[in-house]
Amino acid sequence: YSSAASDVYKRQDEEFMGGFYVKILAMYNLLEKRSVDQGKDTKHLTDERIRTLEAAIYDRHVRIENTKKMARTKKEGTGQSVAAELFRTDQMNKEVNSHMLALGQVFFDGAIAEVIDREKHKYYADKAFKTLAKVYQRSRSGEALNLMREVNDIQRDYLHRLAKVNWKRAQIAAASNDIEKADEGYYVATQRYLQAMGQSVERRRELIAREFFILKEEIAKWQAQKTLPTAADGS
Repeated sequence: YSSAASDVYKRQDEEFMGGFYVKILAMYNLLEKRSVDQGKDTKHLTDERIRTLEAAIYDRHVRIENTKKMARTKKEGTGQSVAAELFRTDQMNKEVNSHMLALGQVFFDGAIAEVIDREKHKYYADKAFKTLAKVYQRSRSGEALNLMREVNDIQRDYLHRLAKVNWKRAQIAAASNDIEKADEGYYVATQRYLQAMGQSVERRRELIAREFFILKEEIAKWQAQKTLPTAADGS
């Protein structure tokens, strides 16, 4: 009787905690939507969603491992069927996949939203890709695979955008003969173009490469122009 009662308690606890995390996440989603509508910052809510999803994943993982251990003990000790335990682990594995997919989506949204800080953008994009890759490895989820491709796209587009922004800064600095800022802008633009081309598919790479060659020609002219005042001074 005590063993049966213990099983019932464990199942009830599993169901309660599973529902608890779902309700908490729904609350954060609602609060985030309201904050967006009111023009408020939602970063703290995003962080809370990440922590809650990570806690939910950990909770299900621990319960899966404990249920597997219990099933092995039960089968070895009594020879009884462990079908119920295996069904529970299957259900909890589906919950893990669902939470991990949601976590990947949160990181993906964070990468899209971060348009200023390069390191933060990279952090969110990397976390999104790694999380989604785990989901795909576990479940062959088409949704996870599509999001992984989108992560690659936003990283490439972000680098391309940064390249053009730094190119523009370099042009403005060159026009006012600010050599230090112009050199820095051209250098960073060059690095970002190379990174963007490295992450692009063939057609997109060709488009970026055309811009890159124009940039290199402009840099060559700028380098030649920088020497002109010196030559004039020496004459």
